[in-house]
Amino acid sequence: MAPGGKAACTGCSRRKLKCEDVLGQEACKECAAKERPCVRPAPGRKRCKKACALCKGDKLRCEESGQGPACSRCVDLDVECSFVVGEGFPRTADEPQAGADANPDSTSTTEAPEDMHEHAGPLTVADTFEGVQADVGPVTAAEPFVPVLSAARLSTIPSQSSCLSCIPSAHASPFR
Repeated sequence: MAPGGKAACTGCSRRKLKCEDVLGQEACKECAAKERPCVRPAPGRKRCKKACALCKGDKLRCEESGQGPACSRCVDLDVECSFVVGEGFPRTADEPQAGADANPDSTSTTEAPEDMHEHAGPLTVADTFEGVQADVGPVTAAEPFVPVLSAARLSTIPSQSSCLSCIPSAHASPFR
């Protein structure tokens, strides 16, 4: 901000320079020296609480124009100023995410090769963290579940060398 509580001119603001007024002149010190027009933002110009679709898409500051509901960029570009409703607010634990199954108890599955360790069928998320919740205790919806494995549980995880034996010979490592 320029001395006296005024906003810096657009030229100094863009160049991130100190905007200093000169007594008896319209232009600030920097604009007068470079012989540029010294333009200050309109008084009462405020940032919007939420960016419109155009400003958000271009990742630019959205400012009220003072000419109705449209922001200053949309007014300058003569385009419709629209705000996306309901976007960007965090969901509560009760609300399902878009595209999520209606049944919250369902588990996603991924197919595993038949010769992979003890499993010979689809793996579920529940299988992956089997018994981990017993180690850490019950989890409430208010706190995120972060699995912490004990040393005994870590020893049951297959090592990298035992996983290499699961790779078919066509995809074998050149380092063997």
